[in-house]
Amino acid sequence: MPEDTKSDIEAHRAQSLPSLVRRHLEHMIFSGQILPGNKVNEVRIAKQLNISRSPVREACRQLEQRGFLMARVQSGSYVRQFNIDEIMSVFEVRCSLAKQVGLLAAERATEQEITKLENLFDEMHKANSSLNVTNIWDVGLEFHTLLLESTKNQCLADIYLNLHAQHRLFRIDCLAQFPSLFELTHLNKEAIEGRVKIVKSIKQRDSQLASDSCGRYMAHSRDQSRRAYEAGMELARELKTKESA
Repeated sequence: MPEDTKSDIEAHRAQSLPSLVRRHLEHMIFSGQILPGNKVNEVRIAKQLNISRSPVREACRQLEQRGFLMARVQSGSYVRQFNIDEIMSVFEVRCSLAKQVGLLAAERATEQEITKLENLFDEMHKANSSLNVTNIWDVGLEFHTLLLESTKNQCLADIYLNLHAQHRLFRIDCLAQFPSLFELTHLNKEAIEGRVKIVKSIKQRDSQLASDSCGRYMAHSRDQSRRAYEAGMELARELKTKESA
């Protein structure tokens, strides 16, 4: 084998390993195994995967660039915690992008892509019945991913999905702090109803209606997030008052 080929292979291995570790860390983060605010234990991760710390460190750096981790000097990487103002700023962008997603999907989605979106509704209801929050959020992500694929705009998809992931971190944090406030079945039922309206408008090839449906869906998600946060803060104040009484 030529030396330059060997070099190319080794270079590929060196580049792909951090990517594999990054996907592993993403799974741990977005399934709630490492909660927002908690440190990523690079030594433990490296030991679990039977690799050196270098690719783990590089994977953390990649996740920092995407806004999912925060580096602290001489301390390491921590899963990012989003405050309500940051998430509302995220939603300002998401609401605008959602309208464009609906418009493009209505214009560009193939019949096969529309069928795939329709077929997901059974999976959504099954996940909702399971009361497993990871299943509920995962099938929701699959819906958004398929919807974005139908726009044929990778730049839009990349930005949208990154913001979607940031919001998921916020929800994981809220759920961990105030689990009693999340009526998952009810909240997700509303989300499914909104997605049905989106797909119907896309199937009708009504770009304005699809744009409006996506915009309303995202605005509703924003309002749900704010209400959940405010309810959590009120509960925290009540508990603090009782403890000090």
